[in-house]
Amino acid sequence: MKSGISRREVLALAPLLYAQNPAWSASTHGAMMWDWFMRQLDAADDRRRKTLAAIRNKDELTQFQEKVRRVMLKGIGAFPERTPLNPQHTGEISHDDYVIEKIIFESRPDYYVTANLYRPKSTATPRPAVVQSCGHYEEGKAAEDYQRACIGLVKKGFVALIFDPMGQGERVMFRQPGEKRPGATS
Repeated sequence: MKSGISRREVLALAPLLYAQNPAWSASTHGAMMWDWFMRQLDAADDRRRKTLAAIRNKDELTQFQEKVRRVMLKGIGAFPERTPLNPQHTGEISHDDYVIEKIIFESRPDYYVTANLYRPKSTATPRPAVVQSCGHYEEGKAAEDYQRACIGLVKKGFVALIFDPMGQGERVMFRQPGEKRPGATS
């Protein structure tokens, strides 16, 4: 029995959007491109599944992981040098069974990231941790959906770190002095 959903299956859901527009018929160049793309994706997914199925021991897995790392680094370049995070604890919000710590750290020198660390009140034992990422809410980590997700994790014993993406929450950036948030008035 298969568990989860493959990348190919996720992308295969896109035709649902395609089917919503009757003006796009199977005879259009867009459909031809889509069909070609899906064949390429299917072939890549088949190669990936065969490669993973052929791994029989830890050494083969390690070799595969090293190859993937080499290919990724070739594509994206080397990782930047690690620098101190210089974390600052700026406050906390205490609840009955958990605490939200307000944190600022430097992801790069002089480049600040605002974050909240949700943790159980009792941290006497090591806890599993999750980095919760944000989508596109203007309020970033303060959006109700993200708060609810982090609270759910912490109530299950996890520690959850959530940070404001660039341009959201407390990391709204402006090009000119005096600019206001979109939709703001003077």
